[in-house]
Amino acid sequence: MTSVERDWSNELALRVGCREMGGWLQELGQWLGAPADFLPTRAGPFHELKNPAKGIGVQLHDPEPQDGGITSREAWVLYNVEIEAEKIKLPFDLDPLRDTPDRCRTKLSDNARIAKRLTTNDLKPSVTYYLDDARVVAVQFKRGLVGIQLVRLARLFDWPNWSDISK
Repeated sequence: MTSVERDWSNELALRVGCREMGGWLQELGQWLGAPADFLPTRAGPFHELKNPAKGIGVQLHDPEPQDGGITSREAWVLYNVEIEAEKIKLPFDLDPLRDTPDRCRTKLSDNARIAKRLTTNDLKPSVTYYLDDARVVAVQFKRGLVGIQLVRLARLFDWPNWSDISK
């Protein structure tokens, strides 16, 4: 019997901007090689967790720390995620070798924002796609606009409880 590799990039994409994720953040920390107590109990503006070998970086945030700066482990929001395209399977079925801005628009959202007109000579061309559920997917393409270098994920406006949106 073979074990199925966990799809961490899609799990991150689903949970970005959420709080109250139970033990999931602990599982993520373990997968990224963080110490067991990596979630601080004292609130700070942000808490970063990175694993360059796996191509993942996450930033956690407690938007409402309690008096005295003590925070609950359930209060942490998965504030944003950065995924290096060639180190891990990308979320949303994005193809790190073949996707273009138009193919990503088909997979993600017609609601895309391009900071400037993209050309094949741009060093770091990127497009930001706004999903209907307030998630934002910023895709940095390879030079030539074919293939993906980096994907950044965030959620706008609110930080829902994971249990409310996972139903």
